[in-house]
Amino acid sequence: MAFAQAGTTAASILPADPLDAAPLAMLRRPMLAEQNGLPERTEALWTLALCPDGEPADLFRNDDGYIAVTPPQDRRLAVADACLPSPRALEPAMALLAGFRAQVDRVTWRGGPDDTLALMAGDGVTLEMREEWLIRPLDIALSLEARGYPAGLSESATFEIKDNLNHGNRRKYHLEVAQCRGNISEMEQVIEPPIRLGGAAFASLFTGHTSARSLWRAGLLHGEEKMIDRLQRIFCGAPSWMPDRF
Repeated sequence: MAFAQAGTTAASILPADPLDAAPLAMLRRPMLAEQNGLPERTEALWTLALCPDGEPADLFRNDDGYIAVTPPQDRRLAVADACLPSPRALEPAMALLAGFRAQVDRVTWRGGPDDTLALMAGDGVTLEMREEWLIRPLDIALSLEARGYPAGLSESATFEIKDNLNHGNRRKYHLEVAQCRGNISEMEQVIEPPIRLGGAAFASLFTGHTSARSLWRAGLLHGEEKMIDRLQRIFCGAPSWMPDRF
């Protein structure tokens, strides 16, 4: 896709060293807190992000964000990595991309469901490929207690997990959520009928990749209406995604 010329801004975006990821990690950290699925990058992940072909990408940044691009090839400009959390980062990055319009016909990047570059580009965006990513919680109790939950929510739910790959997860769990944290107790006897689901469906619910109601419609989650409504509230949030491969 091609970008139109973006507006100018005082927050200029300047060349930076792609081999120094420390300041980029600081810029990226607030984005990790408000979105689901983005990992804290190790040194190896930063290398893969900023040196996608084994050579350092061209990095540009200011105090609000950054964008890294690889040299144009076949009339295509690839964004290797980007963190553009505010207009002071997004607008100069858009202007930078627009500056390549004499050399390229399209710009490609890896983005999520709530993608600011796609919002700014408008009708010129085409989805070239969609990849699903896989996750499998190894310890369901620890995973639920380590996860964050919506602020101000006080709720509970009971699960019965049937995990065909990890028999240690095959049990009933009672989850209590308060003050953004979860507390798990394992139950031999349950007070109310639990939600029943398999390990793969639980992984989709846990990450926010699929809602409880969507899993119910697909026949992958079984339970009473009131319990499904509770799960909708407990696991609501931004859809999970990540740009990294490893």
